[in-house]
Amino acid sequence: MKLLKRITSTMLSMTIISGIAAAGLPEKTTASAANSKVMYQDVLSQWQTRINNEKAKFPNESYWNHKGLSSYNDETHTNKPCYHVQDYAKGEKCCNQTIIETGEKQGQCYGFAYKLASDIWGTTEFYESHVDQNYEPRKGDNVRLEFSVQNKPGNSKQGHSIFITDISGENITFAECNGELQDCQIRWGRTRYYNNIVAEDVWVEDANGDMVKKSLVKGDKNSLTTVTKSYLRAHATRYFRPVIAGDLNKNGVLDSDDSMIFQNTVMTNGRTLYDTKLSYYDVNGDGYVNTSDLNEIRYGTYNHRIVMPDESPSCRWRRSSHTSSFTFNDGCYYVKNDLGGVSWIGALDSELTTIYVPSKVYCPSDKSWYDVTEIGYNAYNINARAGWRTCTAGYRVNTLYIPDTVKRIHSFALEDWSITSLKFSGSNPQLETVDQYAFFNCKSLKTLDLSPAKKLKTIGNYAFNGCTALYHIDLPYTGSAIDLGSGSESIFGSTDPSSATIEIKNPNTSTSPASNYQRINISDKDYNYWKNNKLYYHGKLFKLYKQNTYLGKVDTYINYLRP
Repeated sequence: MKLLKRITSTMLSMTIISGIAAAGLPEKTTASAANSKVMYQDVLSQWQTRINNEKAKFPNESYWNHKGLSSYNDETHTNKPCYHVQDYAKGEKCCNQTIIETGEKQGQCYGFAYKLASDIWGTTEFYESHVDQNYEPRKGDNVRLEFSVQNKPGNSKQGHSIFITDISGENITFAECNGELQDCQIRWGRTRYYNNIVAEDVWVEDANGDMVKKSLVKGDKNSLTTVTKSYLRAHATRYFRPVIAGDLNKNGVLDSDDSMIFQNTVMTNGRTLYDTKLSYYDVNGDGYVNTSDLNEIRYGTYNHRIVMPDESPSCRWRRSSHTSSFTFNDGCYYVKNDLGGVSWIGALDSELTTIYVPSKVYCPSDKSWYDVTEIGYNAYNINARAGWRTCTAGYRVNTLYIPDTVKRIHSFALEDWSITSLKFSGSNPQLETVDQYAFFNCKSLKTLDLSPAKKLKTIGNYAFNGCTALYHIDLPYTGSAIDLGSGSESIFGSTDPSSATIEIKNPNTSTSPASNYQRINISDKDYNYWKNNKLYYHGKLFKLYKQNTYLGKVDTYINYLRP
């Protein structure tokens, strides 16, 4: 059995993958399906009906196998018992199987208990927890027992799985398959089981007709005893329960401990508790994890929603995709870069509409302060279309304020943002480079004022690819050339600029000296846009070049440069 990471000293987190809905019960659904919410108490109120449906499918004392059948699935049963030692010796196996939590098929008692659990609870999402002396069994628990095997060399163990159907005081009633460990018989309403499991050697015929010695493991009939809560605490190793959304400490209620876990995980670093599924945080089941889910934990009166399989909610709070990142007290992520500073690589809260990036941040790992020199930190190979982008796409930010210390805006830094304005928070911006795809798919961006960035050198090809509303870009006077794209490409990429204007904000008033002119180098494609009146260059005291070919200039009067 593969176990996930430990959540507390007595509990582990586990997810069961797949299952088949019980006949006559609501069909298992995903989060996107209508009427998909299944409440824990509703299942309990329908308990006997759901149990009866399972009994109808799997009659008492029938066998969960397909012996003698050529067609079958995990809802098949027969009236023919298995004989595991004899059948296996001959290379025959007719036990049914179902999909369990690892994605593998499992049969006999283990598979049958999971089959009942997934059918009756209507889900395949289960927590797995260790059994200790504080374990309080509940109706619907899928419990794994374990026994030492007498008369067998070594530290041999024998497991058995049961599904609790009722509890009366201390006494447990359960359903099972293969309780005698040899026949796959289905038993309902069982209240007794063995304290001791024994082994004996038997001689059976193999596939070649030869007699071979095998070990037959069975319950010691003299040790049959009533199954109680104390019995389970003595013999059980773990149990499975359906995941209740928001019950992050797995105690069956939504309490202050759950709200604390919620705040200390996704609201702190975008991560779930030991990487459990995000759907476990979607308390109200609306497909989105945000403060309304936290409020449901705090103030909700009846919201024990069972998590359904294949739910894929999104989250307001985002995790960093860079393993070396750290957070600052502004709620943003940073990573050290090659410039001796750090790069801003995203905000924890994806619903922020305004972000002020600080000029310095503190790194707790080395207890040092660093200048913020880059927006984004790209490791994406554009040519190979492979790698990762650490600036999370899709922020709702309208206005981003960047400090004077920033020298570069990386590729895909603002991908799919709702940004409408980029502003400089200081008086002496050091921005030099706007990389390829930097503003990729920023469909709300209409104007971009880069004129305060008097050290700007380059805007890369495709920098504004997908910026379909962009119609005006202001450029600074730098005293040296500004390269707008290169080669045969365009700063607009595959997006037709239509009638966009690039304006040069030159404060000079005289043509002398010649350095008062701002040189603008453009690419072949943007040159064609200019010739076809889809791209305009406006301002004063600037000269336009296609690579090294002089195209024209505007002197001290403010005007458009025409082809």
